[in-house]
Amino acid sequence: MLTVYYANLTYNEQFKIINDFYINNYGITDIDNVLSDIFYDIPFHYGYRINMRGFVYDVNNNMLVLSTLNKLGYPAVTVRKDNSNRTTTEHIHRLLALTFIPNNKGISVDKLDVNHIDGNKLNYSLNNLEWNTRKENCDHAYRTGLRKDNKYVLCTNLETNETLEFYSIGQAAKYFNIGPSSIHLAINRSKDGGIYRGYKLQYKL
Repeated sequence: MLTVYYANLTYNEQFKIINDFYINNYGITDIDNVLSDIFYDIPFHYGYRINMRGFVYDVNNNMLVLSTLNKLGYPAVTVRKDNSNRTTTEHIHRLLALTFIPNNKGISVDKLDVNHIDGNKLNYSLNNLEWNTRKENCDHAYRTGLRKDNKYVLCTNLETNETLEFYSIGQAAKYFNIGPSSIHLAINRSKDGGIYRGYKLQYKL
């Protein structure tokens, strides 16, 4: 990705830089092919539009906005918010979700994350995005191995010797319908794990 500062550039110079950028990085032979797409107003971001491929258009300056990879590895753009001079860096996948994906969670989008279903931060195709709560997003990251800071929990039935494996304390707690702290306390009752409701609980080594 490329960051360009426009302060001392003419419009034609800006256009050439952007045109070359999208040709080199996206294989687009003519920037007009992008501009011919239908662009839609981005909610909460006055003067900006986006198409289904994730290209952001600055209406006031009549140009595409270059994207950059932020420290977390997400493609992002710098835009103004709410018709003010205050700028903010927004992830492209979130702008796409705001514009094209209905929020059926019954919760304000300010309290929701946008999840990449396949775990690929660079794949912001609309069919790969979904609105999630923060907890749902974390659970997805643990299930798919995107986050590895969790501790797997093993719960062995003392009668059948069947072992259940959970990817986090939270998931194990949900299974037993108790709080995560109760799972943690049960496991730490002894070096070999603790007993709870007929199960031996321990961390997976």
